[in-house]
Amino acid sequence: MITGLEMASSYFTEWGYPFLVQHFPSISERIAAGIWRGSQIFGADDELSRDHGWGAMFTLVLTEADFQSTAERLEQALQKNAPTAWKGFPTPSDAEIIVTSIDQFFQDHVGFSQPTDDSSQWLEGFHFRFGTRETELYLIRHGHLFYDMLGEFTTRRELFLKYPREIRLRRINQEILNVWHYGQYNFIARLSKGMIR
Repeated sequence: MITGLEMASSYFTEWGYPFLVQHFPSISERIAAGIWRGSQIFGADDELSRDHGWGAMFTLVLTEADFQSTAERLEQALQKNAPTAWKGFPTPSDAEIIVTSIDQFFQDHVGFSQPTDDSSQWLEGFHFRFGTRETELYLIRHGHLFYDMLGEFTTRRELFLKYPREIRLRRINQEILNVWHYGQYNFIARLSKGMIR
């Protein structure tokens, strides 16, 4: 079975990048490309996971200047020319090629485009209990970068690898509370009593 990661990687390297070089040569050396969603980024995809978010897809991350000057034309060209099938599988109906800027990418996923030591920005909308932003950070870190000759995306991603100290301590505190809640409180204090009865 071909994996989703193999599908996505070949889709970019064998079709996406050559298309950019031919039709958008002025930006082809400045884009970053990869995938940062779906079970395929962990190698956990199987036949059941092909029902959504799987297969021939990639995200193109442009510099801010290139995004302003080129994104609209690029999106139209990709939609018009993208293959309808890849490696024997139909490509997703919504064309699964995302074009974004580096600032917008991190803004959409994390909530701000540049990491900061200001804890209030990290806390604003940061749903620790449900892990919304934390999940996005995990996906960005463990997603697959197919191409980044400029290195701008790689540099930006590395800046998000660590929490500020106050946020890190809050996360440790919350996980210690979870250990108590699901361990001592739920298991020892409640489940064991139920078992004794």
